[in-house]
Amino acid sequence: SAGFPPVKEAVPLRDTGIQGNRTQRILNPPWGFAFSQDQLADLEDIYTTAATGESFSIFIELGLKLLRANGTLAYVLPQSILNVKLHEPIRHLLLSCTQIEKIDLIGDSFCGVYAPALTLTAKKATPSPSHNLEVLDEDTSYEIPQDRFIHNDSAIFNVTSTGREQEILEKMKSIEGVMYLEGNAKFALGIVTGNNKKFVHKAKPEGGELILRGSDIFKYNFYPSENYIIYDPDRFQQVAPTELYRAEEKLIYRFINEQLICAYDDKQTLTLNSANIVIPHIAGYSIKYILAILNSRCAQFFFKQSFSSVKVLRRHLESIPIPPCSPELQRQIIGYVDKMLNTQEPGMREELYDSIEGLVSKVYTVDTRESRLISRSIPENVFLYR
Repeated sequence: SAGFPPVKEAVPLRDTGIQGNRTQRILNPPWGFAFSQDQLADLEDIYTTAATGESFSIFIELGLKLLRANGTLAYVLPQSILNVKLHEPIRHLLLSCTQIEKIDLIGDSFCGVYAPALTLTAKKATPSPSHNLEVLDEDTSYEIPQDRFIHNDSAIFNVTSTGREQEILEKMKSIEGVMYLEGNAKFALGIVTGNNKKFVHKAKPEGGELILRGSDIFKYNFYPSENYIIYDPDRFQQVAPTELYRAEEKLIYRFINEQLICAYDDKQTLTLNSANIVIPHIAGYSIKYILAILNSRCAQFFFKQSFSSVKVLRRHLESIPIPPCSPELQRQIIGYVDKMLNTQEPGMREELYDSIEGLVSKVYTVDTRESRLISRSIPENVFLYR
């Protein structure tokens, strides 16, 4: 009803784990169905997840309404259900009234569907604090506690984080004196012109100045391509306060990326909205120390295992644990950062990056075994130079 398209049934790609039926089937609810405003208004009277406007969330809620106690639901869903903020309500619903039995990360398995998929199998039952769910990821299978997700930011289902990896995340968060950018930094979006073809020029016009795109941002440094703009905030669709673009010091980070990539700027350089801004202000800590932390493998590990996102959001950066550091060790780290900012030679940059990494590992108190695990999960020295 309420304008739903018909629900399709599909042969399961793998064993769904549903037992006791003569045939085992997995349902494929529609994703991203475009409801009208009237349809959504009707649905919001029935479904708590309808406010998100996402059809698969409503279908999950419908399935749970129709199930008897201890009945099983098995759906093919987009992997975005695991970590996208919009889908937080359906994650909370699943955590409150189901025991998730299995999540199978099947990736790009469907022709013409441009989003990685998963299969989710859940039993309608009060979840036990000791309940573990099975995760299948290609040829790997492991169990993780469902209760973990309740304590995650936005109830994110960080299913790719195994027990050992989760232990490191908890250790990073529990360092005595750990700090966060939440409440200790200013954030700003890059300029949204509303029409880049009109406002962004390849040749410098009279009165024009350099503007950076996300692709110009690398770890520690930016490497400008030939893009110029005449800064006239009143003509643009969306701009941050000018004083943030013109800050004496700021960090610029790529918005669309699976990694944390931050560059230092003390030239008051403008950025487009693919390159956003953070200005930390933690008493006693240099912005260059924060830069070293955000560019480190440890921070990247935390970002990947906690959020597994292709976008770097403000709330992600605000959640990265910033470890305390002695003044002497901070001076050493800043010394290496200054050298990094002043060299473009690839071999030297790699050596400096590794030197910084050694010191950052100390402040995060990761041991040799943990450092090896972190290094294995993070690409080596990517985005250090163009």
